[in-house]
Amino acid sequence: MSDRVTSDRVANRTFYGGLLVIVGLGAVARFWQAGESLWLDELHTSWVVSGTFDEIARRARIGNQSPLYFYLVRGSTLLLGSNEMAIRLPSLMAGIGLMVAVGSVMWRWCGVAWAGWLAAGLVAVDHNMIFFAQEARPYALVQLVAWLQLAAFWRLQSTVRWRDRLLVTGGWVLMFYLHYTTLLLVTGELLWWSAMQFWQRGRGGYRPSQVLADVAIVVLASVPVWSHLADIAARRTMWELFIVQVPPWVALRWFHWELYLVNAVIVCSLVMVLNSARWRIRTLGRQRGAEIPSWIAVVPLLVCWWTVAVLIAWSLTTSDLARVFFPRYLIGVAVAPMACAGLCLTACRGPRSRAFGFLAIMALAVYGNGIWSQYHRDGRLITDRRQDWRGAITWLNAQRHDASPVLVRSGLIEADRLGADASESLREYCLLPVTSLYPIWPAEGVTPLRTSHSGRLSERTQGPLRQHRGGWFVISARAGSHEAMQRDLRESLPDCRLEILQEQSFGDVAVWQVRCSQRGASR
Repeated sequence: MSDRVTSDRVANRTFYGGLLVIVGLGAVARFWQAGESLWLDELHTSWVVSGTFDEIARRARIGNQSPLYFYLVRGSTLLLGSNEMAIRLPSLMAGIGLMVAVGSVMWRWCGVAWAGWLAAGLVAVDHNMIFFAQEARPYALVQLVAWLQLAAFWRLQSTVRWRDRLLVTGGWVLMFYLHYTTLLLVTGELLWWSAMQFWQRGRGGYRPSQVLADVAIVVLASVPVWSHLADIAARRTMWELFIVQVPPWVALRWFHWELYLVNAVIVCSLVMVLNSARWRIRTLGRQRGAEIPSWIAVVPLLVCWWTVAVLIAWSLTTSDLARVFFPRYLIGVAVAPMACAGLCLTACRGPRSRAFGFLAIMALAVYGNGIWSQYHRDGRLITDRRQDWRGAITWLNAQRHDASPVLVRSGLIEADRLGADASESLREYCLLPVTSLYPIWPAEGVTPLRTSHSGRLSERTQGPLRQHRGGWFVISARAGSHEAMQRDLRESLPDCRLEILQEQSFGDVAVWQVRCSQRGASR
């Protein structure tokens, strides 16, 4: 017995030592660009936590968000001040925690160190995982909570413990209050559980009465935000601005199934052929110290967890009931292909074969997701944040020496309500990119623009431009749309000669200095 205990301790130390190296490298990747300028969605977070504590819930709801995540960010900024790193810190910590959680759960599932290392390693280098760990939004926390509750949900299938039931139910509620769309993740788990109940003729550990009770708790916990959900549903057409209808199989590319699982299957098959290995399903799960008899049984759960959420989101989007078929709304299930790839590695027999498989799959992942080539191109790992609001506002403040008007196209979808809703709270919300972490100074004369047809100015908006014979525009839009906006501006001011005196681009944020002079006036 003592020899076995000693062996288990050595195995645990070896595994967690290797995991620590992977997590360390992954942490470096996550902190690599964490000091870059916040982009629009992150500036919403900055704006929400920049007011008083009592204002957090109201400001979060204006942006269709639950306030829970923002309380965490507020705590971070109180400790470290209001800066990019502090605002992103909760997501950074969740992203690092996800690597630990994925590796540890895989180790417990199959008892193969290389499988846990591979799954954690793929999380460490995955493009999506790095981006969301650096983004001051709740999605990295959603990923961590979703994975932990899935592990507890799996344990309930064999042995029902109150601790695991609390983890599952609490995880469902916490996910929901981090982001409302995470209810999609729960549907896959419940559908898989229903199929297992039918297959096992109700002999599973997690009984129907227990599942119904836990689901009822989640429903009751959601009651306080039903009115907010109704408000969001009433404005669901706004999502048409950025969520287009695409076929469901594009989600395979979003979450890199071909890069991880397909490569893992090919590499592991090649290793087994070279070793003349016999793949006997009944023995694959018999690993020393494994808590689950066979890892094969967990694969359908992972696949169902991912597939059902994707198909429901696609169906809701296609039917225009709710446009939620979007990568970030499904990011909670993004771990599935990495976990499946790690489990594939268990099929290889022997440490050398598994080490070779690990290195080959990791090399293909790093090369395939573009991180290596991007680093050699400009020293960055990802280029998703293309909005340098910090640079744009810094340059504008240095150039603007008076209270000349500044018109701001934030790009927020809620900005299209400006014509119908003249409330000060909406105006304040639509100016959040230039009033929170990167404020325009002086603040007088700053006006928000609609997102659609921003160049079609109302008479009220035209007034300051005419009075000052020009002004400034801060535009969040791709460069290809600038010409159309300038054309709309000229049509809005037919009696004026419009000239662009200065034009600076900061990624997808542009700053223009515009002169507006009466036609025929002497110069």
